[in-house]
Amino acid sequence: DAAAPRANSILANPARFECLIRFGRGLHVFASQMEQEKGRSEANSSMLQEAFSLLAYADPWDSPVGGQLDPAGREPVCAQLNSAILESKNLPGRPPLEISLAHSAHLLKLMSNSELGACAFADIQSVLN
Repeated sequence: DAAAPRANSILANPARFECLIRFGRGLHVFASQMEQEKGRSEANSSMLQEAFSLLAYADPWDSPVGGQLDPAGREPVCAQLNSAILESKNLPGRPPLEISLAHSAHLLKLMSNSELGACAFADIQSVLN
């Protein structure tokens, strides 16, 4: 039966579905609080609408909005959510380490463009690993 929930669907597990609904309600309350404190943001409202629309499908991965579940679709949303959480706590929207790494990568590019040989010995990836 095409209407029956698939084994990997959230609908196949009522406890997980109820947990997801509670999370969504909490997120809606949080979004309402942020809207009252910071004002309405069309971009945030649109993202929330798209995220909640996933619940309308028995198999969200095969839905018209299923692209949000791919890493390429999730990562920008996660980054914006992390920034919103940090900013709600009166912290910078980007973590200092992320800013430092981006700054370092940019400096290495500038050094390379200026033909400074010392940049050949710098490897940001080795620091991360």
